[in-house]
Amino acid sequence: MKKIFPLFPIILALFSFHSCEKEPEKPQPVVMIGADGFSAEVYARHKDEFPHIKALVESGSSTLELRSVLPSSSAVNWASMLPGSPPELHGFTLATSKAPEVAPRILNQYGKYPGIYGIRREQRPEAVSGYFYEWGGMGVLYDKGSETAALHGDALKIKEEGIKFIT
Repeated sequence: MKKIFPLFPIILALFSFHSCEKEPEKPQPVVMIGADGFSAEVYARHKDEFPHIKALVESGSSTLELRSVLPSSSAVNWASMLPGSPPELHGFTLATSKAPEVAPRILNQYGKYPGIYGIRREQRPEAVSGYFYEWGGMGVLYDKGSETAALHGDALKIKEEGIKFIT
């Protein structure tokens, strides 16, 4: 018994050094695609009519279980999805919201309720993140200033290279 005990710290140390040798996993790119007004119920019943969406769903992560806020409205739904919080926390309550109607519970350094873009920027300042949208109302719903590039229609700005094309 006395001969085994001195080996224990050596074995433990070997396992510790082995775990230190592993390189951290390289983060994989994440692309979030949202289609306003596109019903999960319609997609579930007619998958074969949407081959490109079907291929994306089969090769990535997706859900048909996401529920909208009620009554459903675009601004409130997107404002809830981007930070993963309900309206009583982020403050957007109307379909035509240009700013929160109710003061958000907390604000981040971008003056917004914390969302995925700002949180990502805090965790990995070097990360490249883009925000591309068509409906102008989306421009007020994310952590503006936290993205590397934002594209709305024909307007593009890329901060790192100092290029700004604004229509």
